[in-house]
Amino acid sequence: MIKPNRVKQYCQFTAINEDTTASSGNAVSTFLNAASVSDLEQGTPLGIAVTSADNTNGRWQFTLDGTTFNQLGVPTAPFARLLDATNPNHKIRFFPDLDFFGTATMKYRAWDKTDGRSAGEEGNTSTTGGASAFSAGEVTKTITVNPINDEPTQTLQLVADRNEDVGLVTIAGFATTTKGGGSDENSQTLSFSLTNDN
Repeated sequence: MIKPNRVKQYCQFTAINEDTTASSGNAVSTFLNAASVSDLEQGTPLGIAVTSADNTNGRWQFTLDGTTFNQLGVPTAPFARLLDATNPNHKIRFFPDLDFFGTATMKYRAWDKTDGRSAGEEGNTSTTGGASAFSAGEVTKTITVNPINDEPTQTLQLVADRNEDVGLVTIAGFATTTKGGGSDENSQTLSFSLTNDN
């Protein structure tokens, strides 16, 4: 069973920054330990079953070799992703959408490996607790994506040559600028200066 009063420390992923695309993820071995879960037959459960993942603002991914990450997809109770907490290469990470910042969550149950399935496969967690392979308790784990200040950009329009002494020429849309980033940068004021070298 999962001991709710002892799982708080395991309910947060390591925070990442906005637009992070190469996070190493968190090892499944850190999701539960003997202080937070117990199994009368098996002792400390040896894995987890991911039952839900919020992909609204990005994609959850998992790896079995510690290097190559695969899409976690949309796990559900009948099709939960099984991962091994004794294998240090089994990890989960969040790949945020461009400019997203905020939080995302996933859910999992403890898995004692008594259902005949192997890590990496899908398992049916519709039956939980008692003599089943999955804990009745379910943990919600959250990741925080921190906002960052994106670099602004500007594009200058090519201007056709003008004859000497032609007078004042107005060029519409000479410079196009963007503040960069998402909604957190809408209130920023962007300014630039223009000089010539002749």
